Amino acid sequence: RQESLTTAVALNKCASLLAVGDFEGVVKFWAADDQGRFAVTENAISFKGPITCLTFEPDGPLLAIAANNDALKVVDTSKHVDPPLTIKVNSGRRTLWRFGTHQKWSKWIRGVFAADFSPSGKQIAVGCTDNRAIVYDSDSGEQRQSMTIEVDSFWGTGILSVAYNRGGNELALGGRDGRITICDTNTGTILHEMRSDDLAIRSLTYDNTGQYLFSGSASGAVRFWHVDTASESSPLIATDDQVIKV
Repeated sequence: RQESLTTAVALNKCASLLAVGDFEGVVKFWAADDQGRFAVTENAISFKGPITCLTFEPDGPLLAIAANNDALKVVDTSKHVDPPLTIKVNSGRRTLWRFGTHQKWSKWIRGVFAADFSPSGKQIAVGCTDNRAIVYDSDSGEQRQSMTIEVDSFWGTGILSVAYNRGGNELALGGRDGRITICDTNTGTILHEMRSDDLAIRSLTYDNTGQYLFSGSASGAVRFWHVDTASESSPLIATDDQVIKV
């Protein structure tokens, strides 16, 4: 049980380590025993600002951590070496609406909302406040690619979730406006765009075939999408709270 509001979770591939981030900026680690029961460890990492994203690399101990700032930190959870690799992200301006009016305004708010490792683990894509998805080298932190999509809602802009397919040739981006955009990772071009009545898309994940995509939204809906036809089914699950991980 967490004392503070849980804002992000991630489970490694072998289901032996669970990372949990909270609103106070603390990431705690829960290790599984031989019976599959989890217990909190003494290892914890603190950041300034709420934890917005946690994601493990596909086949290794690296964990990417995003807090409410312009940095993404990559930690080796097998060693807990300090300091971890830090990737500085120029996430730019965020467009917001003035409360009670129909006027937009822009504020310089740097933030990384989402991250996902490529299937090879050699690259990591991040979703930013200014509607950009930026791809970095996970070893050096050097920028490799940048893609911009259209996101515009009453609550502002930003890419809140990112997910690679198993082949690594597609990157799904979830926007604050409930839109899902799928891009070609080689060219950066948009392949498909899907829209629902949900609020912000907080989480995305492909199935193993890459033909289907699952989304979790701030409205509490978990949806199932056919990627090739850009069509959706009815909500698989409807909850009373936002879905931060699928």
